[in-house]
Amino acid sequence: MIPATRKSGTQALVLLLGVTTAFASLQCSGPEPFSHRGAAIGTAGAAGAAGSIPLTGAAGNATTGLAGSSGTAGTTGIAGDTGTGVAGSTGAAGSTTGAAGGSGISGAAGAAGMSGAAGSSGAAGSSGAAGSSGGSGAAGSSGAAGASSGAAGSSGAAGSGPAVNGCDRANWTFTPKLVCDPATNTMCNFQTTARLPQNAIDGDPATRYTDGQKQMGGEYVIVSFASPVKISGINVFVEAASAGDAAVAYEIEYSVDGTTFVGFSPAVAGPGSANLVIPFPATVMKAIKMIQTGMSAGAWWSISEITFTGCVQQ
Repeated sequence: MIPATRKSGTQALVLLLGVTTAFASLQCSGPEPFSHRGAAIGTAGAAGAAGSIPLTGAAGNATTGLAGSSGTAGTTGIAGDTGTGVAGSTGAAGSTTGAAGGSGISGAAGAAGMSGAAGSSGAAGSSGAAGSSGGSGAAGSSGAAGASSGAAGSSGAAGSGPAVNGCDRANWTFTPKLVCDPATNTMCNFQTTARLPQNAIDGDPATRYTDGQKQMGGEYVIVSFASPVKISGINVFVEAASAGDAAVAYEIEYSVDGTTFVGFSPAVAGPGSANLVIPFPATVMKAIKMIQTGMSAGAWWSISEITFTGCVQQ
């Protein structure tokens, strides 16, 4: 049996060793830090204050011999919380696209320019003079152009269309100085087939032209052609019933323009008869004139038919 006093000393020693061991453990190792993978690591908490460590229990009461109670081990300081870094909030995404710019205001349509005033029309060209018997007239001169881009003056009217055959009697014109007109000469009151001008070129020798007056000299007849011809003679016929009315004498002239007449050189002239064949050099002309140059107290001048020798269309 172990005496009580010795038992108390052993217990005290054991207790002392245990406290010492615990104190050594406290000094050698601390609490394991807590690791946390936050988006950002927080600040470590402050270490807890170490508990006080009494090295020995209070001495036993001398009277009872009881060992003093063990000193309470200091409490381990509470580890500071590992600060959990608060993840930064994701920045708000920028707006996807900027607002589209407003469409530009379209410019107002320009006012249409005023139409320029039309220029005054050019004066029309003068008409070309018509050829005799429907011949081609000379082309009229072109009208002057209108001012400020005005309508161009119309071209002068051209003469009649395609040239006609001047050798065709249908395209001849017979013009006498004197006409047997019953309205002015009562002696001309007889049938037209014996007195009208056109009878001299109708191709019928039974009809005739007469002037209804005594031959005094200076009477004339003109035959105009529709277009220029070249001829080499004129034939003047008077039918037998009127043979006394043939020209006493004659002279021949010609015209290249149908207006101005000139004589041949040498002159073509001579005494008359009922059937005259009068030659001359082949000549281009638009008209021919026969002048009655004689005198007869008892005869008029009559022509039944006129024809031409060697007529060629020009």
